[in-house]
Amino acid sequence: MTRFTCSAAILALAVAVPAASADDHVFIERDFDPGTWSAMSPFWSLTPGQGASMSVVSDRFTGGNPPNDFMLQQFAIEIPHGQFNVVFAPVVMDGWEYDPGTQGEIMQFAASIRTLPAAENQHDHLGGVRMFILQGGRMYNAVAGDNFHAFRFDDPEHVNNFSGYTAQEFVEVVPEGGFLQDSHPDFAGGPMQFAFGLSLTSTGLNGEGPLTLVGAFDDVSVRFSTVPAPAGLGLLGTGVLMMARRRRA
Repeated sequence: MTRFTCSAAILALAVAVPAASADDHVFIERDFDPGTWSAMSPFWSLTPGQGASMSVVSDRFTGGNPPNDFMLQQFAIEIPHGQFNVVFAPVVMDGWEYDPGTQGEIMQFAASIRTLPAAENQHDHLGGVRMFILQGGRMYNAVAGDNFHAFRFDDPEHVNNFSGYTAQEFVEVVPEGGFLQDSHPDFAGGPMQFAFGLSLTSTGLNGEGPLTLVGAFDDVSVRFSTVPAPAGLGLLGTGVLMMARRRRA
């Protein structure tokens, strides 16, 4: 009778473990100190047409009153009349790494970024707030949701965010190849990193000649909930089995 009761208790424990509450993981960057970020090479969304050119400089800005540190992005761009394109400029948050395969599958995802009008009286051109997941040599972009999307480069300061995202709300972006709508990150797969940045669309600037536009962002964060890692559950299951064997012996 005692042996049966002990085995039943162990079985109940093993069954209960997968139902453990989800864990929250949070990454936050406010000051962009050296060593906390790295700028990727900017890229076009589509193959640029003849006469198109662009460059983007991303760097930490320190100053203001009161003093503040934020990410400044300066776009130098020229797109001839009749062409459409978008310039992306991701900034990778170094150290923001997560491996769903060993640390637990991601259930839902949220992010936030604060945009700043870095220069007054500049051309009223359309841009976008971008959040990326880098995984397995591929890059995925969060689709527009809530107020985490388009803005004007001279818009007032604004907090952009989204929440409740699953893997389906991220689609693969291929430099000069557009978006692959059916390709999504694996929220139960390999290691991933996170990146943020502004983008600049050609809408409204076609044929205007060389332009320089400046934008900025600050206070980036990501938060996601996960289920217990499969590896951890496997180790617990092995321990339970060994306990049962020893009891029968």
